[in-house]
Amino acid sequence: MKNSQLSALILSLLLSAGCVSVFADDGVTTGTTTTGTTTTGTTTTGTTPPSTVAACQTKVDDGTDCVESETETDSADVNKVVNNLLGTTPGAANGAQVSGQGTGTMTVTLPDGTKVDVAAVGKTQHLRHPGAGTTTAEDGEGHLKMVSTDGTELTLEPSVHNAAELKDKLEKAGYTNVTVTGTQIEATDANGNVVSLSPDMTVGAGTPTGTASKDVTVSGTGVNVVYSDGTSQSNHGTPLSLAELRTSTQALGIPTVNIQSDGTLLTTINGQQYKFKMSPTLTKSTTSKPGIRTENGKIIMQYQDGLEQEITQAQ
Repeated sequence: MKNSQLSALILSLLLSAGCVSVFADDGVTTGTTTTGTTTTGTTTTGTTPPSTVAACQTKVDDGTDCVESETETDSADVNKVVNNLLGTTPGAANGAQVSGQGTGTMTVTLPDGTKVDVAAVGKTQHLRHPGAGTTTAEDGEGHLKMVSTDGTELTLEPSVHNAAELKDKLEKAGYTNVTVTGTQIEATDANGNVVSLSPDMTVGAGTPTGTASKDVTVSGTGVNVVYSDGTSQSNHGTPLSLAELRTSTQALGIPTVNIQSDGTLLTTINGQQYKFKMSPTLTKSTTSKPGIRTENGKIIMQYQDGLEQEITQAQ
C-alpha cells in the first residue's frame, strides 16, 4: 500500500473517530488528541509473568517459574547469554565477543563480524527453573529480551556509541541544544528545526577525518556519525514523544503501537499490520490542534509543544 493510500485510511479513521475538523482555507485535516491510559503492548518472551524476588524465594516450588534473584547486568552476562543463543562458547574463536562495561555501551561482535552497540535495561534476572530453552524477542518498547538455557534473562537496547563524542561532533557540525538521554537524541539543526533521533543497534566501520562536517552526514532518514575509533553509527528518526503518539493513535481506535529496536513502529489497522518510520526532522506547526492528521497526502503527528513530525510507511 502506498503512503497516499495509507493516508486516506488514516483520514477515514479520523472521521469515524469524530476527531476531525477541516479548514476550508488551507485544506488541512486535523485530529485532536484525547487523554487516556496508554497501552504499550509487549511481546511474550517465553517466561511466566514476573513476580518479586522476595515472593519467589518464599514460594513453594510447584513447578512454575519465577525470578529467584537479580544482579546488575555486566558484560559477562551479555557474553554468556548471546553465545548461548548462538550455540557458541564464550571466549571461543567462533563465538561472540563483548567489550565494554555493563553500566555503559557494550559492543558485541558476532561470529560473522557484525557489530552491535547495546546497553542493559534493568537488571539481569535469574529464573528458578532453567533449561526451558533460549528465546529472544522484541518487547514493543525498542528493547530485546533474551533468555538463556540456564535461566538467565536480560534486556538490551541500542546504545549511542559514545555520547560525549556524539554531542561534541554534532555541536561542531552546527547543531545546538544537543541532549542525549538514553536512546533519545534531540538537537536543533542549522535551519532551526528540531531533530529527534535514536541510534541504530548495528554499527559499521568508517574513517574519521577529525572534521565534524565530514564525520557527520545528514540524510532524509537520519544522521550518521563516524567516531574517532573508526566506528560508524547511523541515528534514525524516532517519535519526539512515544506516549503522545500512542495517545493519538488510541483516539483513532488503534490500541497498540509497538516500537522495534530499529525504530520501526508496528501497529494493526483493520486487521492488517503496518510498519511506519518517523522523520528525523520536526517543524513548527501552523495549526493549534495536537494529534494525528493528514495533509497533502502525508501523515503528520503534532505534539503538545506545537512541533510536528511526518510519519511514513516503512517497507
